[in-house]
Amino acid sequence: MFLFSLFLAAAIIVLLLIGAVKQSITWFAAPPPVASWGSQWQPKDSPTHLKCMSAFSQLQQTWDDYRAQAYARGDADAEETIRLSEFCSDAQQKALKGYALSARAFIEHALEKGDAQDDLHQANVLLMECETIQNSDDATKCERQKQMNLQAEANWDSNQ
Repeated sequence: MFLFSLFLAAAIIVLLLIGAVKQSITWFAAPPPVASWGSQWQPKDSPTHLKCMSAFSQLQQTWDDYRAQAYARGDADAEETIRLSEFCSDAQQKALKGYALSARAFIEHALEKGDAQDDLHQANVLLMECETIQNSDDATKCERQKQMNLQAEANWDSNQ
């Protein structure tokens, strides 16, 4: 009975540690979905609208890859999001590129390659613009991502 209790306690500690590691990996990841920003800009059946909507799906995949630690795939997905965002309205482009550059910065930091600081700076400029041109709920999402970017950057600076 004692061994079983000891084993159970050890298993609980391991699960708590796994949860803490997983939480630290995903803390800055996955902004809320922003696909709702797409419906009012182009006719729903136009090729441009479909490509723009693909950018929103690609953005979600980028963050999913980051959370799954599939960094190489996430980096490619971020690039594809940026490319597809060119088919969106100016307001949508700013939001999509801001989120995609944020994801790419986190991925570059995890891989220790690229210029994560520059990507975060570019993302924050776009997210700041997003705050001024989106409706209040969407502007709040852009502000939240920008704040998470600033916090991540501060953490990165303190760990160097």
